[in-house]
Amino acid sequence: MSAMLSSKFQGCLLGGAIGDSLGMPTEVGPSRKPGQTIAETCGVAQVTTYLNSPNPDFLKAGEYTDDTQQTICLAETFLDGKGNFSGIVFAEKLKASIEKKMRGIGPSTIRIFQALSNGQIQNVVSGSMASNYPTNGGAMRIAPVALLYYWDPKILFEKVVEATKLTHGHPTSIAGACIHAFVIAKLLTAQRESFDISSLRHEVAAFIEPIDSEMAQHIELSRKSSGNGCLVIETVPEILDAFLNQPNDYLSGVLGQVNSDGDTDTKASMIGNLLGAW
Repeated sequence: MSAMLSSKFQGCLLGGAIGDSLGMPTEVGPSRKPGQTIAETCGVAQVTTYLNSPNPDFLKAGEYTDDTQQTICLAETFLDGKGNFSGIVFAEKLKASIEKKMRGIGPSTIRIFQALSNGQIQNVVSGSMASNYPTNGGAMRIAPVALLYYWDPKILFEKVVEATKLTHGHPTSIAGACIHAFVIAKLLTAQRESFDISSLRHEVAAFIEPIDSEMAQHIELSRKSSGNGCLVIETVPEILDAFLNQPNDYLSGVLGQVNSDGDTDTKASMIGNLLGAW
């Protein structure tokens, strides 16, 4: 591996983890109550560094959430399998990691964890316990798959689907994970001097069209969805837009998501993946 590619790998993973940790105290739900401003909960007008969660029972300054927790579990699963995904290994790693420290896992993964705790590992591995609600959990952890299979879009797609559907079975959740992995893959191989970054939106839309035409239209037309929660059709297009509008400033890009609304840790983590890879 070249020094440049190695640097991009590190940038992608560390960029995501840093964004996740910065966004932790502003996330609506575990840290911030709905309707509260950042100033009301964090005591500052803008978050610019690591802060404790306003919720004393949650995480401390600099700690990462379930976004990075699940990313690590997924990366270790592929490493153990020498590039292959094992649902049993991932499920076991996820269960052990959550038992060690609860980091604000979302509703879809909570359901899986409860099933694992009740000994239903085969039901989990079969995908029968996967959520059919289109949340972010698959997309937020998918970066390691992009790093492994950036060189072949077809294989990348197959591996992303395999690694997502265990917990997130909704087609839009899978499409969101495919988009995030595809964009990371493109940024890893792009030559900064010659790459037309404005073409990325069209390439992403074409890649995802056979899977989810509605998501493809959101990407192609930069169409905004209502809401700012944990639905993948809200967050993935928003993050791609934010990256395309400001691709060369990691700190501003990440802090823009940290100081937004809704699922701020996930949004900051995902744009951190993209900016770090670029």
